[in-house]
Amino acid sequence: LAKISADQRRSANRTPGAVFEHVPITIDDVLASKVVADPIHVLEIVMPCNGGSAVVLTSADRARSCPHRPAFVTGFGERLAYKTHSYATDMIRTPIAHAAEQAFSMAGVARSDVDACQLYDCYTITVLLTIEDAGFCGKGEGLAFVNGHDLSYAGDFPVNTNGGSWAMASPVPPAD
Repeated sequence: LAKISADQRRSANRTPGAVFEHVPITIDDVLASKVVADPIHVLEIVMPCNGGSAVVLTSADRARSCPHRPAFVTGFGERLAYKTHSYATDMIRTPIAHAAEQAFSMAGVARSDVDACQLYDCYTITVLLTIEDAGFCGKGEGLAFVNGHDLSYAGDFPVNTNGGSWAMASPVPPAD
């Protein structure tokens, strides 16, 4: 799981304005960071933060006239199965499977057509479970998938190409 953090930080290192644009981390750095809740390390979670974001939608015609290349929404899926994770009946199966199936079906594309993913990344395990439950690999095959792919912006399966929430994550503290 530490590889997910290291790959995303590599992407943050190449994102102008990212909080940790110039602060790389390695898998060893992640594993050496403080354990927050065994086996999760501080460099595998997003730091508490306040902020907001927005997605601006417009017509396809207007989007084509904008100065930047548009991204077109061709499919969408959503599923709310429980209020919080503490109500989940199975902690390793997420509602993503249903939402992903709806989105891929609506878009008329296969998982193999996906060039990059922007995934919710509060914890490394969230990214791993999302990759599995969205169907990019089989259930229980996520660790092999992550270890077999470069998830950074330059990789063969880019995930959170701006560094994701970990672009704001705590840097590795200096050695004593």
